[in-house]
Amino acid sequence: RHRAPPGAHARVPTRRSRARRGAAAAAMALGKRAEEDLEKKRVPIRVTFMGPGEAGKTSLINVLVSNHFQEKYPTTENLELYYMPFECLTEEGSSYKFRTLLEIEDTPPFENMDETMLANLFDPFWPKPEELLMKNPAKDVVDPSTGKVQKSVNLPFSMTKPPVGRFNDEDADVKNGECPLSPHLYFCSRPDWRDRVCGPKKEGKHFQCRSCQRFQSSLQASGEYRPMVRRRMIYFFVYDANDEKSYFKVHEMYRVFREVCEKKRLQQWPLLYFIGNKIDVNPEKDTFKGIQSHVKEWARTEVESGRRVGTEMVSASRNKFLKRVITSALQDVKTREPLWKMNAEGAQVSLLSDKGCCVQ
Repeated sequence: RHRAPPGAHARVPTRRSRARRGAAAAAMALGKRAEEDLEKKRVPIRVTFMGPGEAGKTSLINVLVSNHFQEKYPTTENLELYYMPFECLTEEGSSYKFRTLLEIEDTPPFENMDETMLANLFDPFWPKPEELLMKNPAKDVVDPSTGKVQKSVNLPFSMTKPPVGRFNDEDADVKNGECPLSPHLYFCSRPDWRDRVCGPKKEGKHFQCRSCQRFQSSLQASGEYRPMVRRRMIYFFVYDANDEKSYFKVHEMYRVFREVCEKKRLQQWPLLYFIGNKIDVNPEKDTFKGIQSHVKEWARTEVESGRRVGTEMVSASRNKFLKRVITSALQDVKTREPLWKMNAEGAQVSLLSDKGCCVQ
């Protein structure tokens, strides 16, 4: 029998301490079970690449997605989406994997975008409003009159043939006005709360509901821009690590980014990383060393001010350190569950699984 040393008081476990230990053990078991359940699913994550021209955004994306580097690319003129599966450990030393489906967003050069386009891209929820995105998505329903299943546009679709230019964000069928006064406008022919029908008029001013207005503004040269994932979660600000002008433009982007996020009063800011590309060009040059030193010192001061910004140097042509950057970003976003796991009401969103293909 164990006895306490002379002068010491034996510590007898109390009911409260036993309850605390039991709660801690239950929490650990619950956390382990949650990690096991999460490992069976694939989480959709959106990563947005932005930066000045000639920084190598598209090159980085193509190396990441297809493991192919091309010396020259035409200037990106429209928003483009790429998809790839990616998995990593949930944290260093963990045995659990964080399996994701990356939705990678490529953007035009910073200098080619106006203030409106920048504000849209820095809005994590654009092209849809936050209020609409946080609602539970529509599901398949059975038409009681015919007994047939009506498919919802919000349900998963083939990535090779997405529904382009057919529905607005309220799941209403959209058609061209085909009217001399509005030949390029789209309408859904539904009444609003004031009984105004969304449609063209032969005489007088036409009426277009807000959902069709959003549909109209989201049209691109390649069709309707409709990302699969609800919001932007990770931003990569890419710059040429050998060009001071490119580096300064990224800082200007960061200033606008902060202004937009502060104006919107976001509860959860997206994660942000400064990515210096082309480190293989001339690493011994004073310009490269100066930029490398400055970005580290600047990131440290931002962290001290309570604004965390990640930094990394990579090479698209040599495929160096890019997967390490993605892994680090995913491990960071894994700890920010409200960015990818919860909706406004606090319910868990649907994730991609091996058996079902449900998205956020």
